[in-house]
Amino acid sequence: MRNFYLKISFIPIWVFLLFSNALISKDLRWQFANSYKPFSESQSPEFPEDSDWISIPGDEILSRSEGTIHFYIKTNLSDQNFKSPTLYFSRVSDCIKVFQERSKIFQNCSKENFQPGNFKGFISLFIELDREKIDKELIIEFYNESPFYTKLPTYGDYSDLGTDMLRESLPGLAISIISFVFGSILVYIFFIYKYDSFYLSLGIFLLNFSIWLFAINPLSQFYLPSTGLRYKLEIFALYFSPSYLLTFLYIAFRKTQKKLAILLILYYFFFGIISFLLDFMNVFPLWKTLIPFNISVAVGIFLLLYWIGREIKRKNPAAISIGIGLIFLSFVSMIDILRITVFFTGDMVAHWGMFGFLTSLLWMTLYYSKKIRLGLIAYANRLKKSNQKLNNVNLHLEEKVRHRTEELLIRLREVNELKNRQDADYYLISQLARPFQKNTNRSRTIKIDHLTRQKKKFEFNKKTYEIGGDISIFENLILSGKPYTVFLNADAMGKSLQGAGGAIVLGAVFRSILSGIRSTKEMSLKPEDLIRMAFMDLQTIFEGFDGAMLISVFLGIIEDETGLMKYVNAEHPSPILYRDGKANFLSGDSDLKKIGFFGNDYNLQIESFRFQKGDIFICASDGREDLEVEKEDRSGLTIRTIPEKIPEVVEKAEGRIYGILEEILKYGSFSDDFSILRISFQEET
Repeated sequence: MRNFYLKISFIPIWVFLLFSNALISKDLRWQFANSYKPFSESQSPEFPEDSDWISIPGDEILSRSEGTIHFYIKTNLSDQNFKSPTLYFSRVSDCIKVFQERSKIFQNCSKENFQPGNFKGFISLFIELDREKIDKELIIEFYNESPFYTKLPTYGDYSDLGTDMLRESLPGLAISIISFVFGSILVYIFFIYKYDSFYLSLGIFLLNFSIWLFAINPLSQFYLPSTGLRYKLEIFALYFSPSYLLTFLYIAFRKTQKKLAILLILYYFFFGIISFLLDFMNVFPLWKTLIPFNISVAVGIFLLLYWIGREIKRKNPAAISIGIGLIFLSFVSMIDILRITVFFTGDMVAHWGMFGFLTSLLWMTLYYSKKIRLGLIAYANRLKKSNQKLNNVNLHLEEKVRHRTEELLIRLREVNELKNRQDADYYLISQLARPFQKNTNRSRTIKIDHLTRQKKKFEFNKKTYEIGGDISIFENLILSGKPYTVFLNADAMGKSLQGAGGAIVLGAVFRSILSGIRSTKEMSLKPEDLIRMAFMDLQTIFEGFDGAMLISVFLGIIEDETGLMKYVNAEHPSPILYRDGKANFLSGDSDLKKIGFFGNDYNLQIESFRFQKGDIFICASDGREDLEVEKEDRSGLTIRTIPEKIPEVVEKAEGRIYGILEEILKYGSFSDDFSILRISFQEET
């Protein structure tokens, strides 16, 4: 079936179609024949003989017998040049198959998923026909549980049949919407203005009844495609409607007939609950409880009419105002009950009963309900005051926005000024650290490359700079007539300014130590003595910060000709040796703490290592290991530590300094300052 609900969403088009002439053939001559053979899934079953067919009077099929029924109906169609020839069933609940020229073109269920008596409610069907076989014999096969009722299908153009269906269904849908809106207003009035439960009970009844009217309307199947769900919704609303109506009348009639009213309310309420429980436990289907329910409703209607008549006799204004509507609703309900339980024929007319009831309620509201009128007046006054406040706000809104904008601009200028001052300070500090980062290596055998990426970045004069606590320094010295290369890689504690301050002090002191050695007789020092002296001087300087500045450092000296290295590691990440394509940590036995810890000089131990030709030595700060990555739930960033991955990173990069940087960034972004020092011995270019 086509997506018909897409068509009904275009309201202006359908309003036009409601007043157009539909091309529909309703005067088809149908014939009927029983089948005494089992329901078959074959494409071409054995149809009844020609002598078994009898004409069908009228436009309905009704069976009152008990048990499963299996029968056929047939007719001959004529080609009326319909654009889309279609067969339309207005109400069908059974299992059907449609054949043209004795070939199946449609089936809405199978024997495996259809059990006679497992009623799931009525649906409307649009079945498109084969135009090439339109003048051939049309046969429809039915398989259902009796008692059974259906209207014979009509034949016409698809759009015209849809228009006809909409024309018949719109009144019920409109009344359902009106009931829903009216009920919602009453419930709203109760909760907003705290009136008595009269409005709440009436509002709930109207909401419940509007749901039932919607569920039985053919148009509902295009919004609730599940037939079973729609049927349960219909029965749920139907079974609880008497309870809500009686509760409303019990309150409206000033709680007269108390025992009778409460008894009926409880009866209908528990009847609905028990019916759904039995259906849920597959003990007794819902459709089989309809007859006892309808009988009890018929009895309840007579008691209701007696109750209304008694209240009218007592000149109860509520009974007089809504009595006519209730009598009309009761009369129409009796017609539907007789249709379902006795005659099994005709269309539902309950929506017209609700229309009469709503009319009486509207009359009562307009002429008798002072509370509602007062409530609406109070609500209108509140709206008026709100509008006045809104107008006052709008009158001064432009001035407030302008004033607020000026304040924000002033604050923004102040923030920008502070930011510019801070960036200027950052720039000056970063310039103090620049001389220490120059590559002044002149050794022929020792090649040194270095790279620094500080975490803190800032802009000054439209250029981007960095500032942080990582530093790498290397110098060439002559000791005892032999060339040496001295180097260090350090990480000062703290971020941005604090770290940069520590790095500058370290660089200045270290350069001062080397300058003093060059200008004195101490150029005859042994390499290990130079390392010891430099470390002790740095330790003495940073102890003066009283623990406020600590620095991890790797300090070493290499003899250029032999490749012998003397070094100390003060709590700096272990360096990496890259030899013959393999990278490994260069471990040591040092227990040194960071420079600046008191008593650190007692643990000073100079270690040795000899380079081989082509060796590459990698020394880097701990920024290489602590990386920022996004959390799995994308709620923010977290720190990922990868110290064990560093040798693998060096191998993938083949010891190249920028290759190492790229490989590290594949794991995440830097969370701290990062510096790396690459030293190679007799490396082939």
